[in-house]
Amino acid sequence: LLALTEVALTNEAYRAAKQRAAERGWKLIAGAARPPQRLRSATKAPGEHSACRGGVTLLVRTPLRAEAVACRTDERKELWESGRWGEFVIRLRAAVTMRLHVVYGHSGAAQHEVPKRANEALLRQIFEMAAIAPDLPTIVAGDFN
Repeated sequence: LLALTEVALTNEAYRAAKQRAAERGWKLIAGAARPPQRLRSATKAPGEHSACRGGVTLLVRTPLRAEAVACRTDERKELWESGRWGEFVIRLRAAVTMRLHVVYGHSGAAQHEVPKRANEALLRQIFEMAAIAPDLPTIVAGDFN
C-alpha cells in the first residue's frame, strides 16, 4: 500500500485516476477532493489536474481491502475537508485489521514558526484520534514538512 500526499485531485481527476489504478490492479481511495484552482489566464479553463494544493490518498494493491473511515464528528469532517488528513482501515487478513492516518503537514514547518505551530496542532489532533482505539495496530504516515 502507498500513502500519498499533496495529490491535488478534483472529483473529475479522482474518477480518472481511480479507473487507471484499477486497470493496473490497484484500488485508489482518495481523501477529500480539492477544489478546482482558479487560473489567472482568462483563456484557460480549469482542467482535471488544476486542483488547489493538498490532499491525501491511499493506493492499495488488490486483493487487500481498504476503505476510508467515515467522519462522524465535526472536528473530523473539518480535518478531512482540509485535505491534510485521511483515516483508512486496511484488512490484511480475515482477523487482522489496521488503521492508517495519512497526513499532509503545513509547508515550511521546519523553517518558520507559524506553520510549525499549525503542524504541531495538526499532529497533536491526529495522535489524539489514533489513541481512541489502542487495540488496533495504527500507522501515521505522511509528509510532515
